[in-house]
Formats: sequence, structure tokens, C-alpha cells
Amino acid sequence: NVDLLKRNPDPQNQAESRQAIERESARMQRLVEDLLLLAQTDARQAVELVPLQLDDIVLEVFKETRVLADQRHQHLKMGHFDPVTVEGDRDRLKRAVLNLLLNALDVLPTGGDLTLTACRTSAGLEIEIADSGPGVPAPIIDRLFEPFFTTKGSGTGLGLAIVERIAAV
Repeated sequence: NVDLLKRNPDPQNQAESRQAIERESARMQRLVEDLLLLAQTDARQAVELVPLQLDDIVLEVFKETRVLADQRHQHLKMGHFDPVTVEGDRDRLKRAVLNLLLNALDVLPTGGDLTLTACRTSAGLEIEIADSGPGVPAPIIDRLFEPFFTTKGSGTGLGLAIVERIAAV
């Protein structure tokens, strides 16, 4: 906020304040986009389904998240990987795979291993994420896909709810 910058004449403090404002603005934009996507999927808003290589999307997300995993000293690996063509919305499918991987990395301890597998099935492509983490406690498994449910107190709790809605299309 501009008042914060005016009250803080030190250039170093202004730079830090500006960065904090930019981070918060980006977080709020992601929240609004998540809420909009959730509302669109709940309203069954039509999307254009086109043939696409789902394995290309999975590989793209894998490459993007591997950098984050490396920064966190986590080991992200690609397991079995089958090519498959599906009908879908590229942006939404990428968002679903990205949300799955980011969620898994968020709960994986430092030094942990995570393997992404993509196997062809009769229904299309099954994406599996296996990790060396402690697993999900039984009492909360049924709640993981509820909007706004979070296990760590961070995040919005919308990521897995969005994944579920996109996968249902």
C-alpha cells in the first residue's frame, strides 16, 4: 500500500515493502483465479475439449516443479511414463497436474523422494504420485478434496478441490 511506502523513507525498507506488496498482490491474484476456476467447474461451465498429448503436459509440469524440488532439497523423479492422447482443456489439465505435484512437494520433508508416474489405462492416463513422506493420516483422507481444507495452515485449501473438479470433467 502506498501509505506504507510514504511512512518508510529508507530506500531499503521501501524496496522490502514493495516486494511484500508485490508478493501479496500475486497471492491475492492466485486466490481470485482459484476461486473463479472452482466456481466455473462447479457451475459446469462449458470448456472446449480438444485432443492433446496429456503426457506432454505431465512432462512439462515435471520439468517446472523439479526446480522447486531441487531448491527444497527434495528428489523429484519420473517413473514409468506412457504417451497418451486425451480430449481436454490444456490449461485446466496442466493446472490439475501442477496442483497435485505442488501439494505433494509441500508436505514432503526435506530430503524426501517423490516419483511421478503416468500410465496408460483403458480410461486414458493414470497419474500417480508416490513419495517417501509419512502419508496422510486416515482421519483426514476423506477431507483432502474439500474446498478450503488444509493440513498445514498454509495455502488456501483450494488446490486439491480444483484437481478433483477438473478430473471430473
